[in-house]
Formats: sequence, C-alpha cells, structure tokens
Amino acid sequence: MAYFFLDCNSTAFESARRQSGTDRLELPDPTAMAVAIDRDRVVTSSSRHYVEIEAESQLTRGMSVVDSLDVTGSPANVEVINAIDTDRFKQMLSEAARG
Repeated sequence: MAYFFLDCNSTAFESARRQSGTDRLELPDPTAMAVAIDRDRVVTSSSRHYVEIEAESQLTRGMSVVDSLDVTGSPANVEVINAIDTDRFKQMLSEAARG
C-alpha cells in the first residue's frame, strides 16, 4: 500500500522537493477528513482566531489570513488546527486505502 501511495503522489513529492527542498508531502484534504471523522483522536493542538480569505491582492488571492496576534480586534470565527497526531492520521489513511 505504501508503494501505491508513493506512486500516486510522485509528482506532488517532486514538486515539494523542488519548491521547498522538503521530503514531506502535505495532505490538506485527507487531513481535513481525518479531523472531521475523529477530531478528538486526531487533533493535538488547536486555537481559535479571526480568519479572512484574501480576495483583493494579486499576490495572495485565496490565502487564509489568520489574525493570531488579535490585530483586528475581531472575534474568533475559526478553529485553527495547529498539530495532529500523525501516527493516528497515517493509521486512518492506511485503513481508508485498504477499503
């Protein structure tokens, strides 16, 4: 199963290596699903902040802007996940791949 996953994501791995010099691959969609399915066992650190999506700038259009310093004074509107239990996440990913 690991070989299948690596093969399916080989282009993403190569892009990550070229762009940031890392051998890590971020998986935002599967991570979001893992949090939605089993939040209490996946999330190890989170915090609430005011977040807006940048819609005007050509450079940062679509970027999530997190006011972690409370610069705007606006009330928190999003729970930001700061860390997950990667072992639990990998277990869930493996189970899902097996069907």
